[in-house]
Amino acid sequence: MKKVLLTAAVSLAALTLSGQTPAYQQPFNQDTAWQTCPGVNGTALNLSSSVAVRKPVMLPAVLKQYEGAYTVQCWAKAAADNENYVLLSTTPPDDPKQPGWKIGVQANGAWYWEIRNGNTGYTYYPTPQRQSIRDGRWHQLTYSFDAAKQEAALYLDGRQMAIYHIPGIPAANSPGPLYAGGLPSGDIGEWNTFNGELDELVIYKTVLSPQQVRSSYARYFTPQPEMTLQPGKQLTVMNYNIWHGGNETGKGTGPQRITDIIRQSGADIVSMQETYGSGEKIADALGYYFYLRSSNLSIMSRFPIAETLDGERPFYNGGAYIRLNQQQKIAFITNWLSYPFDYWDMLEKNQPLNIDTLLAGMEKHNAAQLSATLKVIRPYINNAETVPVIFCGDLNSGSHLDWVESTRSLNHGYVVPFPQSRLMLEAGFTDSYRKIHPDPLKDRGITWSPQFPQAFKDRIDYIYYKGKLRPVKSFTITTHPVRYPSDHAALVTVFSVE
Repeated sequence: MKKVLLTAAVSLAALTLSGQTPAYQQPFNQDTAWQTCPGVNGTALNLSSSVAVRKPVMLPAVLKQYEGAYTVQCWAKAAADNENYVLLSTTPPDDPKQPGWKIGVQANGAWYWEIRNGNTGYTYYPTPQRQSIRDGRWHQLTYSFDAAKQEAALYLDGRQMAIYHIPGIPAANSPGPLYAGGLPSGDIGEWNTFNGELDELVIYKTVLSPQQVRSSYARYFTPQPEMTLQPGKQLTVMNYNIWHGGNETGKGTGPQRITDIIRQSGADIVSMQETYGSGEKIADALGYYFYLRSSNLSIMSRFPIAETLDGERPFYNGGAYIRLNQQQKIAFITNWLSYPFDYWDMLEKNQPLNIDTLLAGMEKHNAAQLSATLKVIRPYINNAETVPVIFCGDLNSGSHLDWVESTRSLNHGYVVPFPQSRLMLEAGFTDSYRKIHPDPLKDRGITWSPQFPQAFKDRIDYIYYKGKLRPVKSFTITTHPVRYPSDHAALVTVFSVE
C-alpha cells in the first residue's frame, strides 16, 4: 500500500509541477504483457539482456490525426552495448519512410531524435562526449513539437539542448501507434529491441516550457545549474561564417578547429552561418545551447535560449531571446544575405566596376532581403530600450563606412555608398566594430578572406547593436595554431550590458 500511495503522490506532483494534464501516461507497472524491474519511480519496462522475452511494446496511437502541439517524455537506462536502437517511435515498422518521429540511442551511446514526412526530414545526433545515455544511469528524454512555430525542442535530463526549426513537417505527423523499446523486426520480433530499460512515459497535448521540463526532472534528480551573466560582467558575442560546416579542412578536424577558435575567443553567444550539419558537434564541444534556424543559420549560447523570435525566410534570418540572468535578456538576431554578382572577383582581376550597376544590384538583392528582415523584426527593434538587440551576420557587402575618400586607394579608387550598412544605421543600429575603430584606414576589420591571400580584402561580416549596450572591444580572428579553418574571419565584440 505504501508503494501505491508513493506512486500516486509522485504522479500528482507531476501534474502540479508541469501545470498540465497528460493525455497519456504509461508508468510500466507490473503487467503480463512485459517484464519489469525497479525504475526511476516504481517499476520499469525491462528489455535488457537479462530478460528472456524482449519484445517492443505497442502502445495506443495517442497522437493519431492530432494536429496540435505535443510533448513526449520518458526515462531510459541503456545497457552497455555498441548498437543503434530505437526507444520510442511513431514510424511504422514496415515502412521507415512514412511520416513519424523517433527517439533512440546511437551506437556511440548518445541519444538521438529524428522526424520525417516524405522526403523532408530532420535529425539531431548529439555527441557521446556530452550526451551519452549509455552510462548505467537513468536519463530523462523530452521532445516537444510546437505546431504553430514549426519547432522541435529537445531536452536531456531537464536541460533544453537544442531547438530546431522544422518547416515541411505537418502537425498530424504521428499516423500510427507508438512503439516503446524498438520496432518489431526479425522472425520473432526482437532483432532490434532496445537493450535497456524504459520508465515513466508521458505524452502531453501541449508544449511544456523549459521551466516545466526542468521541474519534471527535478522531482527525481538535481538538474545542472544554468549559466548566468553575473552583474557587472561583460558579454562577448561572435559572428562566424564557418565555411561549409567547417569541413573544408577535414570533416572531423575542421569543426574541432572552429570550436577551438570560438572557445579561445571567450564568445558567450555565436551567430553562425554555413552551419551545414556541424552544429550539434560544435555546440556539444562548447557545452552550449543550440538553435538551428536552417541548414545555414544557427545560434549557440552559453546562456539559456528563452524563446525563438519571428523572422524572415529561415535561410536568411532568425533570432532568439537569450536569458542572461533573471533580470536581463537580449534579442539576438543571426543573418545571411546573398549578393547580385561577385564584385570582389572583378576587382581581383582589375575589371572596371560600374558603381551604378553595383548599387542597383545590391538594392535588388542584399538590400531588399535586409529590408524584408528589418520589417519582420521591427517589434524587437522598437523595444530595444527595454530589451537590447544584437544583429549579426555575413551580409556579403562592404560598408559605406569603409568605402570612403580616405580608403579610395585601398578600394581600387572607388567610393561606394553600400545600401545595406545605410539601412542598418537608418534602423537605429550601430556598427560595433566601427564604434570602437572609427578610422577605416587605420583599422580595416577585414573579414574576407583569410583563406585566400589573393582575394580582394573587404569587411563583409558585422555585429550591430541597439539598446542599452556599450561595446568595449571589437576584433577579428584569422589564425589557428595549426591551420585556420574558414574563408571568413571570426568577428568578436565585447559588450558592457547596462
